[in-house]
Amino acid sequence: MWSDIPLARGLGSSAAAIVAAIELANQLLELNMTDDQKLFYASEVEGHPDNAGASLFGGLLIGLHEEDKTHAVKVQHVDVDVVVVIPFYEVLTKDARDVLPEDFSYKHAVSASAVSNVLVAALMTQNWPLVGEMMNKDLFHQPYRTMLVPELSKVEHVASLKGAYGTALSGAGPTILTLVEKGKGEALKEQLAQNFPHCEVDLLTVPVEGVVGSIILLIK
Repeated sequence: MWSDIPLARGLGSSAAAIVAAIELANQLLELNMTDDQKLFYASEVEGHPDNAGASLFGGLLIGLHEEDKTHAVKVQHVDVDVVVVIPFYEVLTKDARDVLPEDFSYKHAVSASAVSNVLVAALMTQNWPLVGEMMNKDLFHQPYRTMLVPELSKVEHVASLKGAYGTALSGAGPTILTLVEKGKGEALKEQLAQNFPHCEVDLLTVPVEGVVGSIILLIK
């Protein structure tokens, strides 16, 4: 098995590997797993369904993993360009979690949840300017992880000058993800590449379909 997703960069490399392994087992062992079963097992191993669900189904997925069931809703259209700035250092998940507070005050939790709620609503209604605004207002993890990714505020500044909708950490970082109007991603990519020559800068596409498996040759 081979993958070109950089490791420990917040780009979902572990979820992609888990989904690939599940699909491989499903094909070779003829398990006939349903999509719901694949999502549950992948989320069980990964710990959450967001990256696992996107790897399975493509697009952008919002989900919740519980002990006996995984809930998921797919955002049907992601009609924006996605530009990522990938630093050449790693941020391990454990280190990214260690900087988070153990708990929040009631007032902070209410505000953080409200931002997340508006973000989800904006995603479902394709209100990309509002999506970007809520990305920048995150209160759950980004303010604490900024110290691990010094490029974040600088990328956000450059991207905003180029008219980007919003900028945020991809996963736990250190990759920085920016959403910009469709068709303007290449120009933003070139600008960010000039400003951050020590990082890899890519314009990504959001696949409509997820994992696809087929057996080329099976010798019994």
